[in-house]
Parts: sequence; C-alpha cells; structure tokens
Amino acid sequence: DADILFERGDPGRLMAADMRGRAVAAVRDNRQWRQPGKRVPDFRKLGWPAAPYFNAGVVMVDTDAWAEQDMAARCAAFARTHLAGLGRDQALLNGVLRGNWAEMSPLWNWQFTWASAHLSAMADPCLVHFIGPEKPWLKRSEGIVPLRWRAAYAALPGADEGLGRRHWPDRRRLGRALLRQWRAAGPMLDYLSRFPDEYRLLDPR
Repeated sequence: DADILFERGDPGRLMAADMRGRAVAAVRDNRQWRQPGKRVPDFRKLGWPAAPYFNAGVVMVDTDAWAEQDMAARCAAFARTHLAGLGRDQALLNGVLRGNWAEMSPLWNWQFTWASAHLSAMADPCLVHFIGPEKPWLKRSEGIVPLRWRAAYAALPGADEGLGRRHWPDRRRLGRALLRQWRAAGPMLDYLSRFPDEYRLLDPR
C-alpha cells in the first residue's frame, strides 16, 4: 500500500524465506493480533467460520506457486460469485485462500493505530503501515503519529509546514490509548512472542 514507511530490515532475506509451498505470505490483520480466533466481518458476511485473516497492505507472492495453484482463475471465480458487498483485494485474497497462506512477522506490516502507538517503539518494525485515518502527512495525525515518521514526509512537495514540529497528544485521548494498551498487553505479547525473528514464516492455522 502507499501508506507504508520502510524503517529497517533486509527484504531480500525475507523473500528467500521458506513459504511452505504457499502462494502468498502476509501479516495477520491487526483485528486478530489480540484475538487470533476472531471471526472477521468478511467471513461473517459469507457465513464462514473464523479463520486466519491477513492484511493485504504487504503481500509476498511466490509466482511459481501462484501459477501452479491457478490463483488467477480462482480469484476471478471468487470475484464473480462472492466479492460484491465485501472489500477489494484483501477480501478477495482471503476469501480464496481461507487460511492457506504463510504468516509473516508483524514487523513486516506493523499496522499502526493510536491504541498501539507506544508499543511501536519497542517493536522496532521494519515496515510501518498507517491503516487508520491518522496518516502521517495529515494535520490530524499531530500528537498521534511520532514526529520521526511525520518528518519523513516533510520534504514532499506541498507538505504541511507542521510535519517537522513536535505536537504533544491530547490528554484525554492519550489516557484512553494507554488504557487500551494496558488491557491488551498480555495477548499482544503472546502474539509477538510466536515469531522467533522477523524472517521466519509460520503456519497461521
């Protein structure tokens, strides 16, 4: 996706990882970071049970496996019969694969939200994905998106002059965010601890 910032890591090493015969490797959608068994809205609309569901902002594809598994035809068939009323590429790929994909470390698609902002510094992500409305180049991200990430966009033509300035968060919003992180601390650490390093791919099921 376009709302992603590269921070560190070796993409070449990631692309050499064992994809376990799967055509697609991706990071679990953040709705399942704390609740891996959560039934996402797409599957609920389809009347399907819960299954691992990934965020399509960062996807790694084994092109040989993609062709061998006839993914193009399978995607076209799903789009014709099921995609209406759902999302777009993310709903399409998850609908076709239904948990049959390789799970990448969340550090390769760190889905930044206000509720997990403070854990981001400790996580030291490789790719930061600004999934919510607080995009780092927008004024509304002041006091939410860290200064170092906003400043990366300050040199762009037409950028807001305030991107390079520090803004402290709103007191009430900060309190709510800290409370949410405190409540989610255990499940989040359980999830992050599943990955021995950022280059190991797992079976999400």
